[in-house]
Amino acid sequence: MPVFACALMLAFLPLAPALAQTALPASASWETSAAPDIRPVQIPLTPERIERFLASLPQILAFARELDPPGTHASRLLDDDIAFLLMPHLLDPAFETRANALVAGFGFSSYEDWANTGHSVSLVLEAADITGSLDLESQKQAALRDIERNAGLSADEKARALDELKNQFAALAEFQPLPGNREVAAPYIKSLRAAIGR
Repeated sequence: MPVFACALMLAFLPLAPALAQTALPASASWETSAAPDIRPVQIPLTPERIERFLASLPQILAFARELDPPGTHASRLLDDDIAFLLMPHLLDPAFETRANALVAGFGFSSYEDWANTGHSVSLVLEAADITGSLDLESQKQAALRDIERNAGLSADEKARALDELKNQFAALAEFQPLPGNREVAAPYIKSLRAAIGR
């Protein structure tokens, strides 16, 4: 599934270098620290939420550059999902307090709320170059038919292949913007791209 593989690579490539740069508090170690839940979720976008997100970006980017040594991920991740920009600092207990206070000034209830908005915006930006919509269901049905018609597979192999395909398409669906988000964000695409340097 080339489309699926591409989407997963794009989504998770930022994680490896960022994890490698994560500094743990002195009392913590990779063995003893529970990893934070860093998976942002999509939320419905509104014009007002997008405007607040746009207004927050200069200060969030300045905050990221303040936290990171020169030349590290803050200058690179703008091409990726903006929700992961500050991920390397999530294990620092002081980070949450500072981040929450910063985003509260723009009407976000928490850094998590801001990151969910950023994730939703990033998915819209990725989809903005695609006209119409990706018909995942027809692609899925075609792939299912190919597996079912494959005479070289045993019944068990077909069952495993069908389960794997269904799981892959379920995961891929997470990378499509929520219904309505593309339309709501359409008037802001140029401003969002300019704000994050795309």
